Amino acid sequence: MKLLTILLASLFLHFNAISTELIYIDYQHRPPFFENNLSTNKIESGILYKLSKRILDKTKINVEFIETPLPRTITKMKEKKERVCISYALFDAARKEFGNYSNPYYKEKRNVIVFRKKDKRFKNNKSIKDLLKNEPVSFLVKRGYSYGAYVDDILQKFKNYDRNDNYNNESLFNNLFITYLDNAGMLKQIEMSRSDYMLISLTEYEYLENQYKSITKNLSYRFISDMPEGNKRYFLCSKNIEEETIEVINKAIKSTVGKI
Repeated sequence: MKLLTILLASLFLHFNAISTELIYIDYQHRPPFFENNLSTNKIESGILYKLSKRILDKTKINVEFIETPLPRTITKMKEKKERVCISYALFDAARKEFGNYSNPYYKEKRNVIVFRKKDKRFKNNKSIKDLLKNEPVSFLVKRGYSYGAYVDDILQKFKNYDRNDNYNNESLFNNLFITYLDNAGMLKQIEMSRSDYMLISLTEYEYLENQYKSITKNLSYRFISDMPEGNKRYFLCSKNIEEETIEVINKAIKSTVGKI
């Protein structure tokens, strides 16, 4: 009887910790993945928002979505002063030093390069590796963002670029143009010849192509030969969140989307 009481108490404490301790889900306004209501500036829509919310609702975990720049979120994870996750993470082994990943819960369409229609240097399908290694064209990158392990490694190898370094906004580094702008702003920079091309998932580009026709009418895109698969998205949570909580999220992922 005493053993049963201890077990029940343990289960209660475990459930209580998962269900009541607040976890911040940091995000950025980034259509079509996360979309704020422009009147209230509150998150209301988006592919990843709706899907991650469905998953989290199943877990009964107490969460709050907070709009936060990624560099600030990474700092919070490293400091472990807040219980925080992001639900748009690409897998990056280096981030396992300060965070724990869930199983993947969403897969995007393939990545494409976007460039000006009049720019004939992109006429043929090329690999992102060849573009970064050999071509005298400037690649527009968003500061602090991961493009997935494959591209991140190539940027480090051929351009000595580390997304975690503190580059100035609108700066040119080894033929990389570094910006803080969102993807719509980046498309405008390509159109205006501030830089030559950018990398984006077709999932995002198809949305932006429809929303910003005055810009994208002057742009084109191509698939790249060395990136045949779309990126997978994960929850990445600070290490002060219990592994049991990650397991609960994984179970909810499995029951919602199956295996990605």
